[in-house]
Amino acid sequence: MTPGEVVIHRIDLAAERPDHLAPDEQERAARFHQEIDRRRWTNARSALREILAAELGIVPAGVPLEVTNFEKPILAAPCDFLHFNLAHCEDIMLLALCIDGPVGIDIEPLERAAGLSGCEETFCHPQEIAALPEGEEARNERLLEIWTAKEALLKAAGCGLLHPPEAVWIDGEGTRPGWRSDPPLAGIDGWELRALDDVPLAGHRAFVCTPPGSRLRFAGAHS
Repeated sequence: MTPGEVVIHRIDLAAERPDHLAPDEQERAARFHQEIDRRRWTNARSALREILAAELGIVPAGVPLEVTNFEKPILAAPCDFLHFNLAHCEDIMLLALCIDGPVGIDIEPLERAAGLSGCEETFCHPQEIAALPEGEEARNERLLEIWTAKEALLKAAGCGLLHPPEAVWIDGEGTRPGWRSDPPLAGIDGWELRALDDVPLAGHRAFVCTPPGSRLRFAGAHS
């Protein structure tokens, strides 16, 4: 990994993989009631450790993972120069890596779009609501884009939905929409939103929030 780039990994959580969980992670996995949830979480954390270990030049078990007060996994010193964020939807996980600053990523299924209808005021800025398309399908798709972009943005800020999403305005559409927030989002001023249209994500929408001027590099799919 080099300065100025954000690396995107796509991981198949349905594939078999070695278990690299630490003891506390094994305890957490055991608390899942459903086997499919246990498998997905175990594979997600094991894949995360594998990829981070490859970047850091250490073994997966030695990756020093911590969790913030917002339940966001991060790397402890001296490995905290490597920033990462992950998102998963059923058997797909996306992982973004960066050494230039915080990064955020989110993925949502297209089938969720219809469920956002009628919830606009809970997460949309008034100017976003005013600009929504007239047709129901187009309106719902736009709502999903807004939600996914905001999730990526707020994850990069490290605060998640504790920052009111309706205070954020996704300004424009397309693959690189602008954004504003009042109050400001500390630590990510000037960060950019990017739609992940180059990753095989049939039936999903995904966005990543990156430091200014970053170039994306897609690492491919991991079974």
